[in-house]
Amino acid sequence: MKILVIGSTGPQGREFVAQALAAGHAVCAFARNPAALQPAPGLEVVRGDVFDQRSLDAAARGQDAAVSMLGVSFAAARRPTNVFSQGTRNLIAALKAAGVRRLIVQSSFGVGDSRRDAGLLERVFYALLLRGAYADKVLQEQAVRESGLDYTIVRPTRLTTAVGTGRYTARVGPGP
Repeated sequence: MKILVIGSTGPQGREFVAQALAAGHAVCAFARNPAALQPAPGLEVVRGDVFDQRSLDAAARGQDAAVSMLGVSFAAARRPTNVFSQGTRNLIAALKAAGVRRLIVQSSFGVGDSRRDAGLLERVFYALLLRGAYADKVLQEQAVRESGLDYTIVRPTRLTTAVGTGRYTARVGPGP
């Protein structure tokens, strides 16, 4: 499968790229700074920005699916942003133009209806320190739901840089 990865140079993006390559997929890593990724068999690195529609359009051509792992720095997460919402809207337009139907978007636990499952301290943390990012992720998820694409929104509760164990817990729908 040919997978376009948006946000490929962040910690989760790099891990996704590595795992996709290890599984035998061809990966097109979309990056503002291509030098941040090491060359590897099966990896094509494309310079681009989610605010540059032409670069997204070019990267989407020939792909089977796209994974968006957009992120902002912790310092920027407090301030208003449109990286998630506008970047995703631009990606959706590029995918539709290229005929790509499958989209996976990494959002965050505590966004949208998952906020009700967060504890009090988590809700305070999100409201105070991640306010800008979380407000924009709500708009991002809305754009994905309204896209008409075959999509999955993933809201991880905890991501680490530890070596993978192969054990995961996943939940579909609401609940603790």
